[in-house]
Amino acid sequence: MIEEIPINEATTYGFRVSGRVTRADYEEFLPVLDDLIKEKDKISLLIEFRDFKGWDLDAAQEDYRFGMANQDHFERIAIVGDKAWQRWMTALSSPFVSSEIRYFDQDEKDQAWEWLNASPKEIIEIPPPGAYRHVLIATDFSQASEFATLRGIDIANQYDASISLIHVIEDTAIMMDYQDYMPVNIELEQILHETTTRQMADLVKKHGLEAATTEIGFGTPSYEIPEYARARGVDLIVIATRGRRGLGRLLGSTARSVQQHAHCDVLLVRFAPGQ
Repeated sequence: MIEEIPINEATTYGFRVSGRVTRADYEEFLPVLDDLIKEKDKISLLIEFRDFKGWDLDAAQEDYRFGMANQDHFERIAIVGDKAWQRWMTALSSPFVSSEIRYFDQDEKDQAWEWLNASPKEIIEIPPPGAYRHVLIATDFSQASEFATLRGIDIANQYDASISLIHVIEDTAIMMDYQDYMPVNIELEQILHETTTRQMADLVKKHGLEAATTEIGFGTPSYEIPEYARARGVDLIVIATRGRRGLGRLLGSTARSVQQHAHCDVLLVRFAPGQ
């Protein structure tokens, strides 16, 4: 049995459901609800289950079909009941309907009415994302990074965006007794910089990136890459999630850290040859 609960609200309506609901009950109830929707467009509902014994299969199917067809017309739905399965039914339904739906126990019925009649949440208009204008590609010159470079070039071409390439030479230090550090000597730093400069030049030439800006830095990649991106107005960082050296710095930890600290979008490009 489905009966209307008399209330004096413009767009909020209540119905009490009791006993075992049959298809005949729905054939009488749904036209009433349909008329309310046609008149008000959007309504809020309080559905109170009192001594409810369940639905016949045909009634359950009618309920589901009507609900899915009209879900955009429900602002909020409050379910008032006294059984655990009714609470679970509400929780399971929430992801599949566009309206807000909440469960209340019988002794919370007044709270249910207050919630239904409260001002709805302000609808925030989400602006469309803007086009990428500056793509930063982080590289360690591995196959994985080259794959990410190709992805970054493709994205930049789609948006007619400028490209920057960055490689960060890590501050190499030898840990002694877990506390003392022995810094790398100046000559080794110079060799690393010269080697990296040649690798960067080869990468630029191979992919026709002469118009790109290149940067070779020293420090911690997970810090230096986001800082460079912020300082240069980058709006997309492209980085591989599998680099050289086994558990290398561009495998997981650095890439994820860049993602966490960047001010802009970060694309993690997974390189899995043979898969």
